[in-house]
Amino acid sequence: MGYSNVNAQLLTVPVYLSAAVVFLITARLSERWKVRGYFVIFNLVTMMIGKLPHDLFLLGMLTYQATSSLRLLPVLALDTLLFSSLLPVGLVLSHTVHSD
Repeated sequence: MGYSNVNAQLLTVPVYLSAAVVFLITARLSERWKVRGYFVIFNLVTMMIGKLPHDLFLLGMLTYQATSSLRLLPVLALDTLLFSSLLPVGLVLSHTVHSD
C-alpha cells in the first residue's frame, strides 16, 4: 500500500489509544456505579456496528469475484459466528455476582 513498516505501525496508534481511553472510562464508571451489564452491552453493540463495514466488504468480495473468492466464505462464516456469539456471552458474564 505504499507505507513503510514504521508508518504502518504508527497508523495503528490512534485506534489503540482511543480504545484505551474508552476502556478506562468504562472501567471507572462501571466501578463507580456498580453496574457492568449496560456497559458490556453498549461496548459489544458498538463493536458489532464498527465491524459491519468489514463484513459487508467480505460479502461484496464474495459476490463480485465469486469464483476466486470462495475461500473467503469460511472466513466470513466463522467471523460472523464468533462475533454473533459475543453478545450472549457478554450478557451472561455481565450478570455475575460481585460481592463486596
